[in-house]
Amino acid sequence: MAEIDKLFTKAEEAVQKKNYGYAIDLLQQILSIKPDDVKARQTFRGVCVRRAKEQGAPSPAMAYVKGIGPLLGMFLAGVTKNFEKKIAAAQKFLVIDPDNVTVRLALGDALRNSGHIEGAIVEVECVSTVHREDIKAARMLGQLYREKGDTPKAIECYNVVSRLAPNDREAYQALKDLLAQNTMQTGGWDTAGGSRDVMKDKAGAAKLAEDHKIHKSTEETEREVAELEEKIAAAPDDPATVKTYMKLGEVLQKSGDLERALEIFEKAYELDKVNPQIRMKVGDIQIKQYQNRLAEAQTAAKTGDADAKELVKQIKGEMLQFQTEEFQRRVKEHPTDMALKFALGTYLFEGGQVDAAVGEFQQTVKDPKKKLDSLEYLGRCFMNKKMYDMSIEQFKKAIKENNSSDREKSLRYNLGVSFEKKGKLQEALDEYNHIYEVDIKYRDVPKRIEDIQGKLGGG
Repeated sequence: MAEIDKLFTKAEEAVQKKNYGYAIDLLQQILSIKPDDVKARQTFRGVCVRRAKEQGAPSPAMAYVKGIGPLLGMFLAGVTKNFEKKIAAAQKFLVIDPDNVTVRLALGDALRNSGHIEGAIVEVECVSTVHREDIKAARMLGQLYREKGDTPKAIECYNVVSRLAPNDREAYQALKDLLAQNTMQTGGWDTAGGSRDVMKDKAGAAKLAEDHKIHKSTEETEREVAELEEKIAAAPDDPATVKTYMKLGEVLQKSGDLERALEIFEKAYELDKVNPQIRMKVGDIQIKQYQNRLAEAQTAAKTGDADAKELVKQIKGEMLQFQTEEFQRRVKEHPTDMALKFALGTYLFEGGQVDAAVGEFQQTVKDPKKKLDSLEYLGRCFMNKKMYDMSIEQFKKAIKENNSSDREKSLRYNLGVSFEKKGKLQEALDEYNHIYEVDIKYRDVPKRIEDIQGKLGGG
């Protein structure tokens, strides 16, 4: 549509001039006309994220205060099942807080209910790309791809759901049905009854799902790559080709051709620099390249090669520096994403930037999903800083949150060390004895008990 093309061109020009408010208004106009416009929807999110990054994003609590109008509109529209109004209200709120997962998934659901499957996929993919462990996003995306008729992608999504929730019978049945459907579509079985014969149990379904996800013949991959390259060659510099670049990059990445995949994602990024998902793909591949180099060096180092051992240290240092810088950038783009903040905290801690790590963990400890891990890391940070009263407090809190016997041994060990460093020998001995009762060989606990008993006895 000529009208939409003109609006999009104006929006791009506004973005170049950093007139983000005007660009957002124009993109909202496009989406009101064509909710399934993938390019406009991706650009809309990218501009909102970019503005939040450059101009400062409100805290989650303040975002809810500022966005009370759109939130109320979403609620009322949901009650009356006026999905078009709910879509508009959700988009208004996401201008304020583009990283709000709950609202973005609600937008995806409203788009789906109003028949805008492509638009819904874009919104839910925004969540699943950043929050790979979000089961609600994976499930919703699987349903969307299933409704769209994209069976392979639906299978990938339900694989994620099954991994995160192994006992989810609904996800298992959906995966089973999709595998049967996919096999019939590709000529594997003549009748649907074949699926019942082959997949008699969950283990069989999981194995088939994993095989489907990972193992594609070289011939199939080469054919898919050739088809995508042909599409790109028709308009290599057209921003509309970004989605094809992304698909090609993903195919190459799965096939193990990381160098070529990186080249493709970087080309996509040149065409769409406001899309944070593309930049994240580039970073993920670069990290994977470091990991592959490290694995090769570690294998060589096992032979006793001194140069290889030195190379292992070098690669570890370079990879840690890259991961830290990469996740600092991601956190700036997604300041309310606790999973990214937690990952950044671990890299900062590993790199010796303890105070900076504490700053991240003091935020992620408020997230129920990251609370236990954050408490443990805070304890380790304060131990590192020799602030033993504070490390003791964090490890005590972590033990109360924990429900794993193996994890408890590690927490109690660090609590014991903190007590010992503080000079509270009896308290340290109590913690070590807790561990000794269940695991006599755990680390150096027997020796620590013996040493403390000697000191206490001698006192």
